[in-house]
Amino acid sequence: MHSGQEYADKHQLNMTFIQGDALATSASELIKANQHAIALHACGDLHVSLIQKGIDKSIDAVTLSPCCFHLTQSSVYEGVSALSKQAQIRLSKEDLRLPLQETVTAGKRTQHHREQEMQYRLGFNALQQFVTGNDNYVPVPSIKKSLLSDGFDAFCRWASEHKKLQLPDDVDFSHWLNKGKEAFVVMEKCDLVQQVFKRPLEVWLCLDRVLLLEEAGYNVRIGEFCLKEDTPRNIVIQAKKV
Repeated sequence: MHSGQEYADKHQLNMTFIQGDALATSASELIKANQHAIALHACGDLHVSLIQKGIDKSIDAVTLSPCCFHLTQSSVYEGVSALSKQAQIRLSKEDLRLPLQETVTAGKRTQHHREQEMQYRLGFNALQQFVTGNDNYVPVPSIKKSLLSDGFDAFCRWASEHKKLQLPDDVDFSHWLNKGKEAFVVMEKCDLVQQVFKRPLEVWLCLDRVLLLEEAGYNVRIGEFCLKEDTPRNIVIQAKKV
Protein backbone atom coordinates (compact mmCIF):
# COMPACT_ATOMS: atom_id res chain seq x y z
CA MET A 1 0.00 0.00 0.00
CA HIS A 2 2.73 2.46 1.00
CA SER A 3 4.71 1.94 -2.20
CA GLY A 4 1.56 2.55 -4.24
CA GLN A 5 0.79 5.77 -2.39
CA GLU A 6 4.41 6.89 -2.65
CA TYR A 7 4.36 6.29 -6.40
CA ALA A 8 1.10 8.22 -6.79
CA ASP A 9 2.41 11.13 -4.74
CA LYS A 10 5.70 11.19 -6.62
CA HIS A 11 3.94 11.39 -9.98
CA GLN A 12 1.25 13.77 -8.69
CA LEU A 13 -1.56 11.31 -9.35
CA ASN A 14 -4.91 11.96 -7.70
CA MET A 15 -4.99 8.56 -6.01
CA THR A 16 -5.50 7.54 -2.38
CA PHE A 17 -4.64 4.05 -1.13
CA ILE A 18 -6.55 2.78 1.89
CA GLN A 19 -5.77 -0.43 3.74
CA GLY A 20 -8.76 -2.08 5.35
CA ASP A 21 -11.35 -4.84 5.38
CA ALA A 22 -13.47 -4.52 2.25
CA LEU A 23 -16.16 -6.74 3.79
CA ALA A 24 -16.48 -4.69 6.96
CA THR A 25 -19.52 -2.47 7.46
CA SER A 26 -17.20 0.52 7.83
CA ALA A 27 -16.07 0.05 4.21
CA SER A 28 -19.38 1.59 3.14
CA GLU A 29 -18.10 4.96 4.35
CA LEU A 30 -15.63 4.99 1.45
CA ILE A 31 -18.36 4.66 -1.17
CA LYS A 32 -19.97 7.87 -2.42
CA ALA A 33 -22.83 8.46 -4.81
CA ASN A 34 -20.69 10.25 -7.40
CA GLN A 35 -18.14 7.45 -7.75
CA HIS A 36 -17.40 4.69 -10.24
CA ALA A 37 -16.39 1.48 -8.45
CA ILE A 38 -14.09 -0.88 -10.35
CA ALA A 39 -13.09 -4.40 -9.32
CA LEU A 40 -11.11 -6.81 -11.52
CA HIS A 41 -11.38 -10.49 -10.58
CA ALA A 42 -12.94 -9.64 -7.23
CA CYS A 43 -13.44 -12.95 -5.44
CA GLY A 44 -16.73 -14.22 -4.04
CA ASP A 45 -18.18 -12.05 -1.30
CA LEU A 46 -15.90 -9.17 -2.30
CA HIS A 47 -17.73 -8.33 -5.51
CA VAL A 48 -21.18 -9.10 -4.07
CA SER A 49 -20.44 -6.85 -1.09
CA LEU A 50 -19.25 -4.10 -3.44
CA ILE A 51 -22.47 -4.31 -5.44
CA GLN A 52 -24.64 -4.24 -2.33
CA LYS A 53 -22.72 -1.37 -0.74
CA GLY A 54 -22.81 0.53 -4.02
CA ILE A 55 -26.57 0.06 -4.30
CA ASP A 56 -27.05 1.25 -0.72
CA LYS A 57 -25.10 4.43 -1.47
CA SER A 58 -26.68 4.91 -4.94
CA ILE A 59 -23.22 4.86 -6.49
CA ASP A 60 -23.13 6.29 -10.00
CA ALA A 61 -21.44 3.34 -11.74
CA VAL A 62 -19.96 -0.09 -11.14
CA THR A 63 -17.63 -2.10 -13.37
CA LEU A 64 -16.49 -5.48 -12.18
CA SER A 65 -15.26 -8.88 -13.25
CA PRO A 66 -16.51 -11.58 -10.85
CA CYS A 67 -14.27 -14.46 -9.85
CA CYS A 68 -14.00 -17.34 -7.35
CA PHE A 69 -17.71 -17.59 -6.63
CA HIS A 70 -17.07 -20.26 -3.97
CA LEU A 71 -15.18 -17.85 -1.70
CA THR A 72 -18.24 -16.93 0.31
CA GLN A 73 -19.19 -17.14 3.97
CA SER A 74 -22.46 -18.87 3.13
CA SER A 75 -22.38 -22.65 2.92
CA VAL A 76 -25.19 -22.69 0.34
CA TYR A 77 -25.74 -20.25 -2.53
CA GLU A 78 -29.37 -19.29 -3.08
CA GLY A 79 -28.97 -16.29 -5.38
CA VAL A 80 -28.60 -12.57 -4.77
CA SER A 81 -31.34 -11.18 -7.03
CA ALA A 82 -35.05 -11.50 -6.29
CA LEU A 83 -35.63 -13.47 -9.49
CA SER A 84 -32.89 -16.03 -8.82
CA LYS A 85 -34.15 -16.55 -5.28
CA GLN A 86 -37.56 -17.41 -6.71
CA ALA A 87 -35.90 -20.13 -8.79
CA GLN A 88 -34.98 -21.89 -5.52
CA ILE A 89 -31.69 -23.13 -6.95
CA ARG A 90 -29.32 -24.15 -4.16
CA LEU A 91 -25.63 -24.47 -4.99
CA SER A 92 -22.93 -25.79 -2.67
CA LYS A 93 -19.45 -24.31 -2.50
CA GLU A 94 -18.26 -27.31 -4.49
CA ASP A 95 -20.81 -26.46 -7.19
CA LEU A 96 -19.54 -22.87 -7.24
CA ARG A 97 -15.98 -24.10 -7.84
CA LEU A 98 -16.99 -25.62 -11.17
CA PRO A 99 -16.49 -22.51 -13.37
CA LEU A 100 -12.94 -22.15 -12.04
CA GLN A 101 -11.76 -25.60 -13.05
CA GLU A 102 -10.08 -24.48 -16.25
CA THR A 103 -6.40 -24.09 -17.08
CA VAL A 104 -6.51 -22.45 -20.50
CA THR A 105 -3.74 -20.02 -19.55
CA ALA A 106 -1.37 -22.70 -18.27
CA GLY A 107 1.67 -23.64 -20.35
CA LYS A 108 2.47 -27.18 -21.44
CA ARG A 109 5.03 -27.58 -18.65
CA THR A 110 2.49 -26.53 -16.02
CA GLN A 111 -0.13 -28.87 -17.47
CA HIS A 112 2.38 -31.73 -17.48
CA HIS A 113 3.20 -31.11 -13.82
CA ARG A 114 -0.50 -31.03 -12.97
CA GLU A 115 -1.13 -34.36 -14.70
CA GLN A 116 1.93 -35.95 -13.13
CA GLU A 117 1.02 -34.71 -9.66
CA MET A 118 -2.55 -35.97 -9.96
CA GLN A 119 -1.32 -39.36 -11.16
CA TYR A 120 1.06 -39.52 -8.20
CA ARG A 121 -1.65 -38.52 -5.73
CA LEU A 122 -4.16 -40.99 -7.13
CA GLY A 123 -1.54 -43.72 -7.24
CA PHE A 124 -0.56 -43.11 -3.62
CA ASN A 125 -4.21 -43.09 -2.64
CA ALA A 126 -4.71 -46.50 -4.24
CA LEU A 127 -1.62 -47.73 -2.40
CA GLN A 128 -2.76 -46.43 0.99
CA GLN A 129 -6.20 -47.94 0.46
CA PHE A 130 -4.56 -51.31 -0.15
CA VAL A 131 -2.31 -51.00 2.90
CA THR A 132 -4.90 -49.66 5.35
CA GLY A 133 -8.11 -51.13 3.96
CA ASN A 134 -9.58 -47.62 4.03
CA ASP A 135 -11.61 -46.93 0.88
CA ASN A 136 -11.79 -43.17 1.47
CA TYR A 137 -9.62 -40.73 -0.47
CA VAL A 138 -6.83 -39.42 1.75
CA PRO A 139 -5.54 -35.97 0.72
CA VAL A 140 -1.89 -35.10 1.16
CA PRO A 141 -0.39 -31.61 1.58
CA SER A 142 0.74 -29.37 -1.25
CA ILE A 143 4.14 -30.24 -2.61
CA LYS A 144 7.08 -28.52 -4.19
CA LYS A 145 7.04 -29.30 -7.90
CA SER A 146 10.70 -30.31 -7.65
CA LEU A 147 9.59 -33.38 -5.67
CA LEU A 148 7.89 -34.73 -8.79
CA SER A 149 11.24 -35.10 -10.52
CA ASP A 150 12.37 -37.49 -7.76
CA GLY A 151 9.90 -40.09 -8.98
CA PHE A 152 6.75 -41.78 -7.76
CA ASP A 153 8.45 -43.87 -5.10
CA ALA A 154 9.95 -40.76 -3.49
CA PHE A 155 6.54 -39.09 -3.58
CA CYS A 156 4.94 -42.09 -1.85
CA ARG A 157 7.58 -42.13 0.88
CA TRP A 158 7.12 -38.39 1.41
CA ALA A 159 3.33 -38.73 1.51
CA SER A 160 3.45 -41.74 3.84
CA GLU A 161 5.61 -39.79 6.28
CA HIS A 162 3.08 -36.95 6.34
CA LYS A 163 0.19 -39.38 6.83
CA LYS A 164 2.17 -41.46 9.35
CA LEU A 165 1.68 -44.56 7.21
CA GLN A 166 4.10 -47.48 7.31
CA LEU A 167 4.62 -48.82 3.80
CA PRO A 168 5.63 -52.46 3.20
CA ASP A 169 9.23 -53.06 2.14
CA ASP A 170 8.20 -54.85 -1.05
CA VAL A 171 5.97 -52.18 -2.61
CA ASP A 172 5.75 -52.44 -6.40
CA PHE A 173 5.66 -48.70 -7.08
CA SER A 174 5.28 -49.14 -10.84
CA HIS A 175 2.06 -51.09 -10.24
CA TRP A 176 0.55 -48.36 -8.08
CA LEU A 177 1.68 -45.63 -10.44
CA ASN A 178 -0.21 -47.41 -13.21
CA LYS A 179 -3.24 -47.47 -10.90
CA GLY A 180 -2.86 -43.72 -10.52
CA LYS A 181 -2.67 -43.22 -14.27
CA GLU A 182 -5.80 -45.31 -14.77
CA ALA A 183 -7.66 -43.32 -12.12
CA PHE A 184 -6.52 -40.07 -13.74
CA VAL A 185 -8.02 -41.15 -17.08
CA VAL A 186 -11.34 -41.82 -15.34
CA MET A 187 -11.15 -38.44 -13.59
CA GLU A 188 -10.53 -36.67 -16.90
CA LYS A 189 -13.52 -38.41 -18.47
CA CYS A 190 -15.71 -37.25 -15.59
CA ASP A 191 -14.37 -33.74 -16.13
CA LEU A 192 -15.58 -33.86 -19.74
CA VAL A 193 -19.13 -34.17 -18.43
CA GLN A 194 -18.61 -31.24 -16.07
CA GLN A 195 -17.08 -29.19 -18.88
CA VAL A 196 -20.52 -28.75 -20.45
CA PHE A 197 -21.78 -26.90 -17.37
CA LYS A 198 -18.78 -24.70 -16.51
CA ARG A 199 -19.45 -21.66 -18.68
CA PRO A 200 -23.27 -21.78 -18.44
CA LEU A 201 -23.03 -21.83 -14.63
CA GLU A 202 -20.57 -18.93 -14.64
CA VAL A 203 -22.83 -16.92 -16.95
CA TRP A 204 -25.86 -17.72 -14.76
CA LEU A 205 -24.03 -16.50 -11.66
CA CYS A 206 -22.97 -13.31 -13.43
CA LEU A 207 -26.50 -12.72 -14.70
CA ASP A 208 -27.69 -13.03 -11.11
CA ARG A 209 -25.47 -10.04 -10.29
CA VAL A 210 -26.80 -8.21 -13.34
CA LEU A 211 -30.37 -8.75 -12.19
CA LEU A 212 -29.53 -7.50 -8.69
CA LEU A 213 -28.24 -4.26 -10.18
CA GLU A 214 -31.18 -3.91 -12.57
CA GLU A 215 -33.62 -4.43 -9.71
CA ALA A 216 -31.89 -1.53 -7.95
CA GLY A 217 -32.42 0.79 -10.93
CA TYR A 218 -29.19 0.41 -12.88
CA ASN A 219 -28.74 0.11 -16.62
CA VAL A 220 -26.48 -2.93 -16.93
CA ARG A 221 -24.38 -4.43 -19.71
CA ILE A 222 -22.58 -7.76 -19.61
CA GLY A 223 -19.88 -8.92 -21.99
CA GLU A 224 -16.29 -10.10 -22.32
CA PHE A 225 -13.29 -7.82 -21.82
CA CYS A 226 -10.61 -10.12 -23.25
CA LEU A 227 -10.06 -13.41 -25.03
CA LYS A 228 -10.59 -16.61 -23.08
CA GLU A 229 -6.99 -17.56 -23.88
CA ASP A 230 -5.83 -14.58 -21.81
CA THR A 231 -8.00 -15.51 -18.83
CA PRO A 232 -11.08 -17.75 -18.63
CA ARG A 233 -12.59 -15.30 -16.12
CA ASN A 234 -13.24 -12.72 -18.83
CA ILE A 235 -16.81 -11.64 -18.08
CA VAL A 236 -17.31 -7.96 -17.26
CA ILE A 237 -20.41 -6.34 -15.77
CA GLN A 238 -20.92 -2.61 -16.34
CA ALA A 239 -23.69 -0.83 -14.45
CA LYS A 240 -24.77 2.81 -14.63
CA LYS A 241 -27.34 4.44 -12.37
CA VAL A 242 -30.40 5.47 -14.40
